[in-house]
Amino acid sequence: MMVDFRDPEAFGMYTFNDHAGYGALEVVQNALMWAVCEALGWLIAGDWVGVMRMIDDGEILDKTRTMYEYMLLAMLAELDKQGQLGPNSDVRNLGFIMAMYADESMSNRSQYKFPASRARRDGSYYGEDFVLCLVAYAARRNITMHGPPDIDETIARAEEETEQEDIVLPTRNKDPWDWVPSMKMYERRNSLVAYGGIPKVKIGGDALDITTFSSAERKRKSFNGTDPLTPNMIKSLKAGLLFGSE
Repeated sequence: MMVDFRDPEAFGMYTFNDHAGYGALEVVQNALMWAVCEALGWLIAGDWVGVMRMIDDGEILDKTRTMYEYMLLAMLAELDKQGQLGPNSDVRNLGFIMAMYADESMSNRSQYKFPASRARRDGSYYGEDFVLCLVAYAARRNITMHGPPDIDETIARAEEETEQEDIVLPTRNKDPWDWVPSMKMYERRNSLVAYGGIPKVKIGGDALDITTFSSAERKRKSFNGTDPLTPNMIKSLKAGLLFGSE
Protein backbone atom coordinates (compact mmCIF):
# COMPACT_ATOMS: atom_id res chain seq x y z
CA MET A 1 0.00 0.00 0.00
CA MET A 2 2.77 2.47 0.87
CA VAL A 3 4.39 1.77 -2.49
CA ASP A 4 1.07 2.20 -4.31
CA PHE A 5 0.54 5.59 -2.67
CA ARG A 6 3.73 6.73 -4.40
CA ASP A 7 2.69 5.66 -7.90
CA PRO A 8 1.15 8.58 -9.85
CA GLU A 9 -0.33 6.27 -12.49
CA ALA A 10 -2.46 4.65 -9.80
CA PHE A 11 -4.08 8.07 -9.33
CA GLY A 12 -4.32 9.00 -13.00
CA MET A 13 -1.52 11.54 -12.59
CA TYR A 14 1.86 12.46 -13.98
CA THR A 15 4.44 14.25 -11.84
CA PHE A 16 7.89 13.36 -13.17
CA ASN A 17 9.70 10.39 -14.64
CA ASP A 18 10.62 7.74 -12.07
CA HIS A 19 8.27 9.10 -9.39
CA ALA A 20 7.11 5.54 -8.65
CA GLY A 21 10.69 4.27 -8.57
CA TYR A 22 11.90 6.97 -6.21
CA GLY A 23 8.72 6.46 -4.19
CA ALA A 24 9.67 2.81 -3.73
CA LEU A 25 13.14 3.97 -2.72
CA GLU A 26 11.52 6.25 -0.13
CA VAL A 27 9.64 3.26 1.33
CA VAL A 28 12.86 1.25 1.55
CA GLN A 29 14.66 4.16 3.23
CA ASN A 30 11.87 4.38 5.81
CA ALA A 31 12.38 0.69 6.53
CA LEU A 32 16.10 1.27 6.98
CA MET A 33 15.37 3.88 9.58
CA TRP A 34 13.22 1.43 11.57
CA ALA A 35 15.48 -1.54 10.88
CA VAL A 36 12.62 -3.92 10.13
CA CYS A 37 14.68 -6.65 8.52
CA GLU A 38 11.92 -9.20 8.13
CA ALA A 39 9.34 -6.85 6.61
CA LEU A 40 11.91 -5.32 4.27
CA GLY A 41 12.98 -8.80 3.21
CA TRP A 42 9.43 -9.57 2.11
CA LEU A 43 9.17 -6.26 0.25
CA ILE A 44 12.38 -6.90 -1.65
CA ALA A 45 12.02 -10.61 -2.32
CA GLY A 46 8.38 -10.18 -3.31
CA ASP A 47 9.45 -7.53 -5.82
CA TRP A 48 7.02 -5.02 -4.33
CA VAL A 49 9.68 -2.35 -4.75
CA GLY A 50 11.07 -3.71 -8.03
CA VAL A 51 10.22 -0.44 -9.79
CA MET A 52 12.97 1.11 -7.67
CA ARG A 53 15.55 -0.58 -9.91
CA MET A 54 14.38 1.54 -12.86
CA ILE A 55 15.31 4.95 -11.43
CA ASP A 56 17.90 7.05 -13.23
CA ASP A 57 20.18 7.47 -10.21
CA GLY A 58 22.11 4.22 -10.06
CA GLU A 59 24.38 5.46 -7.29
CA ILE A 60 21.66 6.06 -4.69
CA LEU A 61 20.10 2.72 -5.63
CA ASP A 62 23.39 0.91 -5.10
CA LYS A 63 24.04 2.68 -1.80
CA THR A 64 20.54 1.88 -0.55
CA ARG A 65 20.79 -1.76 -1.55
CA THR A 66 24.10 -2.02 0.31
CA MET A 67 22.55 -0.39 3.37
CA TYR A 68 19.69 -2.85 3.71
CA GLU A 69 22.12 -5.72 3.23
CA TYR A 70 24.34 -4.13 5.82
CA MET A 71 21.37 -3.84 8.17
CA LEU A 72 20.76 -7.59 8.04
CA LEU A 73 24.42 -8.35 8.74
CA ALA A 74 24.28 -6.07 11.79
CA MET A 75 21.16 -7.88 12.99
CA LEU A 76 22.80 -11.28 12.54
CA ALA A 77 25.81 -10.13 14.55
CA GLU A 78 23.50 -8.95 17.33
CA LEU A 79 21.62 -12.25 17.35
CA ASP A 80 24.94 -14.08 17.48
CA LYS A 81 25.99 -12.02 20.49
CA GLN A 82 22.74 -12.96 22.23
CA GLY A 83 23.15 -16.64 21.44
CA GLN A 84 20.17 -16.53 19.10
CA LEU A 85 21.91 -17.25 15.82
CA GLY A 86 21.44 -20.93 15.15
CA PRO A 87 18.95 -23.71 14.36
CA ASN A 88 17.30 -23.33 17.79
CA SER A 89 16.95 -19.55 17.64
CA ASP A 90 13.77 -17.92 18.89
CA VAL A 91 13.67 -16.30 15.45
CA ARG A 92 12.01 -19.30 13.87
CA ASN A 93 12.15 -18.07 10.26
CA LEU A 94 15.79 -16.95 10.42
CA GLY A 95 16.98 -19.30 7.67
CA PHE A 96 14.11 -18.26 5.44
CA ILE A 97 14.74 -14.52 5.89
CA MET A 98 18.45 -14.97 5.19
CA ALA A 99 17.60 -16.97 2.08
CA MET A 100 15.21 -14.30 0.77
CA TYR A 101 17.91 -11.64 1.04
CA ALA A 102 20.55 -13.94 -0.44
CA ASP A 103 18.43 -14.93 -3.42
CA GLU A 104 17.56 -11.34 -4.33
CA SER A 105 21.03 -9.97 -3.70
CA MET A 106 22.84 -12.61 -5.75
CA SER A 107 20.75 -11.50 -8.73
CA ASN A 108 21.21 -7.77 -8.07
CA ARG A 109 24.60 -7.43 -6.46
CA SER A 110 25.61 -4.03 -5.17
CA GLN A 111 29.08 -2.67 -5.77
CA TYR A 112 29.19 0.17 -3.26
CA LYS A 113 31.89 0.18 -0.60
CA PHE A 114 31.42 1.69 2.84
CA PRO A 115 34.77 2.85 4.22
CA ALA A 116 33.76 2.23 7.83
CA SER A 117 33.03 -1.46 7.38
CA ARG A 118 34.97 -4.66 6.90
CA ALA A 119 34.55 -8.21 5.68
CA ARG A 120 37.85 -8.94 3.99
CA ARG A 121 41.20 -9.12 5.71
CA ASP A 122 42.27 -5.95 3.95
CA GLY A 123 39.70 -4.07 6.06
CA SER A 124 37.10 -3.46 3.35
CA TYR A 125 33.50 -4.43 2.78
CA TYR A 126 31.83 -4.37 -0.61
CA GLY A 127 28.16 -5.00 -1.27
CA GLU A 128 29.19 -7.84 -3.57
CA ASP A 129 30.42 -9.70 -0.47
CA PHE A 130 26.97 -9.76 1.14
CA VAL A 131 25.79 -13.24 0.17
CA LEU A 132 29.22 -14.62 0.98
CA CYS A 133 28.86 -13.21 4.49
CA LEU A 134 25.38 -14.70 4.86
CA VAL A 135 26.68 -18.11 3.85
CA ALA A 136 29.56 -17.72 6.32
CA TYR A 137 27.14 -16.95 9.16
CA ALA A 138 24.93 -19.89 8.17
CA ALA A 139 27.90 -22.27 8.09
CA ARG A 140 29.27 -21.01 11.40
CA ARG A 141 25.97 -21.51 13.26
CA ASN A 142 24.52 -24.47 11.34
CA ILE A 143 21.62 -22.49 9.88
CA THR A 144 19.76 -23.97 6.93
CA MET A 145 18.86 -21.29 4.42
CA HIS A 146 15.68 -22.29 2.61
CA GLY A 147 12.67 -21.01 0.71
CA PRO A 148 13.48 -19.53 -2.72
CA PRO A 149 13.56 -22.17 -5.47
CA ASP A 150 17.13 -21.32 -6.52
CA ILE A 151 18.59 -20.99 -3.03
CA ASP A 152 20.75 -24.14 -3.28
CA GLU A 153 22.35 -22.80 -6.45
CA THR A 154 22.82 -19.40 -4.81
CA ILE A 155 24.53 -20.96 -1.80
CA ALA A 156 26.76 -23.11 -4.01
CA ARG A 157 27.87 -20.06 -6.00
CA ALA A 158 28.58 -18.13 -2.81
CA GLU A 159 30.56 -21.01 -1.30
CA GLU A 160 32.65 -21.23 -4.45
CA GLU A 161 33.38 -17.50 -4.32
CA THR A 162 34.12 -17.67 -0.59
CA GLU A 163 36.93 -20.11 -1.32
CA GLN A 164 38.48 -17.46 -3.58
CA GLU A 165 37.88 -14.44 -1.33
CA ASP A 166 39.31 -13.96 2.14
CA ILE A 167 36.03 -13.28 3.94
CA VAL A 168 36.28 -12.69 7.68
CA LEU A 169 33.23 -11.95 9.83
CA PRO A 170 33.90 -9.17 12.37
CA THR A 171 33.87 -10.24 16.01
CA ARG A 172 33.96 -6.93 17.89
CA ASN A 173 31.28 -6.95 20.58
CA LYS A 174 29.84 -3.47 19.98
CA ASP A 175 28.48 -2.68 16.50
CA PRO A 176 30.89 -5.07 14.74
CA TRP A 177 29.67 -4.07 11.27
CA ASP A 178 29.83 -0.33 12.05
CA TRP A 179 26.16 -0.05 11.17
CA VAL A 180 25.62 3.13 13.23
CA PRO A 181 28.33 5.30 11.62
CA SER A 182 27.55 3.92 8.16
CA MET A 183 23.85 4.73 8.53
CA LYS A 184 24.70 8.23 9.72
CA MET A 185 26.96 8.71 6.73
CA TYR A 186 24.24 7.48 4.37
CA GLU A 187 21.71 9.86 5.92
CA ARG A 188 24.10 12.80 5.81
CA ARG A 189 24.99 12.31 2.16
CA ASN A 190 21.47 11.64 0.89
CA SER A 191 19.11 13.61 3.13
CA LEU A 192 18.78 16.64 0.83
CA VAL A 193 18.50 14.78 -2.47
CA ALA A 194 15.45 16.08 -4.37
CA TYR A 195 13.52 13.91 -6.81
CA GLY A 196 11.59 15.50 -9.66
CA GLY A 197 11.91 18.92 -8.07
CA ILE A 198 10.26 17.72 -4.86
CA PRO A 199 12.48 18.91 -1.98
CA LYS A 200 13.46 16.60 0.86
CA VAL A 201 15.15 17.29 4.18
CA LYS A 202 15.82 13.69 5.20
CA ILE A 203 15.93 10.22 3.71
CA GLY A 204 12.67 8.34 3.53
CA GLY A 205 9.66 10.33 4.66
CA ASP A 206 6.45 10.91 2.70
CA ALA A 207 7.40 13.58 0.17
CA LEU A 208 6.50 11.30 -2.75
CA ASP A 209 3.31 9.91 -1.21
CA ILE A 210 0.52 11.21 -3.49
CA THR A 211 -1.94 11.22 -0.59
CA THR A 212 0.19 13.83 1.22
CA PHE A 213 -0.06 16.24 -1.72
CA SER A 214 -2.57 19.06 -1.42
CA SER A 215 -5.74 18.72 -3.46
CA ALA A 216 -4.55 21.59 -5.67
CA GLU A 217 -1.25 19.81 -6.34
CA ARG A 218 -3.02 16.60 -7.30
CA LYS A 219 -5.36 18.48 -9.64
CA ARG A 220 -2.42 20.16 -11.39
CA LYS A 221 -0.78 16.79 -12.05
CA SER A 222 -3.96 14.87 -12.84
CA PHE A 223 -4.63 13.79 -16.42
CA ASN A 224 -8.21 15.09 -16.26
CA GLY A 225 -7.64 18.10 -14.02
CA THR A 226 -9.58 16.71 -11.06
CA ASP A 227 -8.43 15.45 -7.68
CA PRO A 228 -8.12 11.64 -7.97
CA LEU A 229 -8.99 11.35 -4.28
CA THR A 230 -12.69 11.62 -3.53
CA PRO A 231 -13.94 13.30 -0.33
CA ASN A 232 -14.67 9.84 1.13
CA MET A 233 -11.12 8.71 0.38
CA ILE A 234 -9.66 11.79 2.04
CA LYS A 235 -11.94 11.32 5.06
CA SER A 236 -10.84 7.69 5.41
CA LEU A 237 -7.16 8.62 5.19
CA LYS A 238 -7.53 11.29 7.86
CA ALA A 239 -9.18 8.70 10.08
CA GLY A 240 -6.24 6.35 9.54
CA LEU A 241 -8.31 3.95 7.45
CA LEU A 242 -7.98 2.57 3.95
CA PHE A 243 -9.75 4.30 1.11
CA GLY A 244 -13.48 4.64 1.67
CA SER A 245 -16.07 3.85 -0.96
CA GLU A 246 -18.59 6.17 -2.48
